Amino acid sequence: MLRSLPILLLHSALSCKPTPSRLLSSSFAAAAAAATGSIARGGGAHGTVSAVLEIVGPIELLLPSSEARLYVRLLRRCALDALAAGAGAVHGHVLKRGFAPDTLVSNVLIDTYAKGGSLAACRHLFDEMPHRDVASWCTVISAHASRGLWVDAIGVFKGLLSSEVKPNRFVISATLNACSRSGVMELGLMVHGLVIKSGLGVDRFVEVGFVDMYAKCGNVGCSFRFFSEIPVKSSVAWNAVISGFIENGCVVEAAELCKDMHRVGIAMDVVTLRLAAGVAAFLRMFELCRNVHVYALKVGLGRDCYVLSELVKSAGRVGDTQYIGQLVAAARRRDASLYSLAISGYHSNGCQDEAVKLVEHLLSSGLSLREGDLVTVLDVCHIKEEVQQVHAYTLKSGCFSYINVCNALISVYSEIGSLML
Repeated sequence: MLRSLPILLLHSALSCKPTPSRLLSSSFAAAAAAATGSIARGGGAHGTVSAVLEIVGPIELLLPSSEARLYVRLLRRCALDALAAGAGAVHGHVLKRGFAPDTLVSNVLIDTYAKGGSLAACRHLFDEMPHRDVASWCTVISAHASRGLWVDAIGVFKGLLSSEVKPNRFVISATLNACSRSGVMELGLMVHGLVIKSGLGVDRFVEVGFVDMYAKCGNVGCSFRFFSEIPVKSSVAWNAVISGFIENGCVVEAAELCKDMHRVGIAMDVVTLRLAAGVAAFLRMFELCRNVHVYALKVGLGRDCYVLSELVKSAGRVGDTQYIGQLVAAARRRDASLYSLAISGYHSNGCQDEAVKLVEHLLSSGLSLREGDLVTVLDVCHIKEEVQQVHAYTLKSGCFSYINVCNALISVYSEIGSLML
């Protein structure tokens, strides 16, 4: 029971509702409730974590140093909320108690610092770790890549290759992601050479990473060659190569790949359907759009908002306004983008009444509108009352600061002859 007390205390302090334990004294229960209330109220990160540590501190002195792992859950809560200050408080407490270095706690600390925006603290702790496992290296590589420090991420990968730790598929994937996001082919080629030189071998996970990396670096030829050499192609591999062709402007080839994927019997997931619907909309291939919709309905994805948005875009381009209404009605969860595309489709095909009705629904839906959504809405307005309603919405929502929204307001007021307000 003694070993379970710190776990019980941490659970009580991190839960959403204060539930004093019968196993605790009244003073400990009161402290746990206070810490819980602080988290529930969204109080300061450092203060909340310090309150929890005050609960754990006296009891963990009775336990062996291996119980440093009890802090892992607290650190993961800090990472979830991106609280670098909270991670610092826990880090200081661990050092103060004189715990022996614990790789698991250090790894979680590194991750928490990175997600909390303190990359310097993350890297400093990593450099000071006496024992690093593959998770340590992968976390630091991902942390640098997420900050746009792609060269540094690849430098860490090179350091890993010279260490005694053998990289796994996740490390290689994180490094390839850094190359992909940099868009620099030379970095990708260097990492590819390091992977081959180190004799790491390639599995399906890594092969898809190379497909994606070469495509994002602009070399669709190498990307497609790697894809062709994959013996068993999963939907993830197909999605990677189709997405790569689209990003490089090879939309016709992407459409052919979508057809090939269906022809060989690979089941399309929601990502594939979104890509295929986008391709069909771009190429104005309405028949392909219909086929994508039928397939989506067949596999239970016919109400996905992103798939429907692309289908609405295609229907608007070919003038099938009745189909637009059916697609909007079928959406499980309508977002502002779906509304905006449907409004634009109605407006461009002369269905003013339907467009205005959707505008009214959109403004009363409580959805957050982006700059482009508001410009689309203003294009539909043709009478003073409609414009004033949208104008009032922009002032209330704080969107009036958008330059394009202001320009659109000036333009539409000028068109209806109401520049002087």
